[in-house]
Amino acid sequence: MKTEDLRIGNLLYWIISPEVKKLHPVLQINTVYINDEIPNNYEPIPLDTEWLIKLGFKQENDGLFYRKPYNQKPIYSRGEYFGFNSLGAGSVNCNEFKYVHQLQNLYYVLTGEELTLNEI
Repeated sequence: MKTEDLRIGNLLYWIISPEVKKLHPVLQINTVYINDEIPNNYEPIPLDTEWLIKLGFKQENDGLFYRKPYNQKPIYSRGEYFGFNSLGAGSVNCNEFKYVHQLQNLYYVLTGEELTLNEI
């Protein structure tokens, strides 16, 4: 994970010990440190359906994940990768993503809004 791929507010796992990880937001960042620590003390959070729900998405009958307002592009799941469904006019084609911070960043670029947790 590169520090230049992160934004303030991104969610990561802070590695306290080999057995203990804690959910932690990025509060400050520069080219060398994340929250005054070396990047090796953090790891990205793998995106899964549980995390989509925590971030406010809901799976509908079509198998896609939507977030209100429903006029936004839904997210599809393909194994360990996720992406925005690009059906219809005005769709956005993008690379698939597999980490929570990648979804947070792309969602912000597309909507101008931050993804926040429904629960921790």
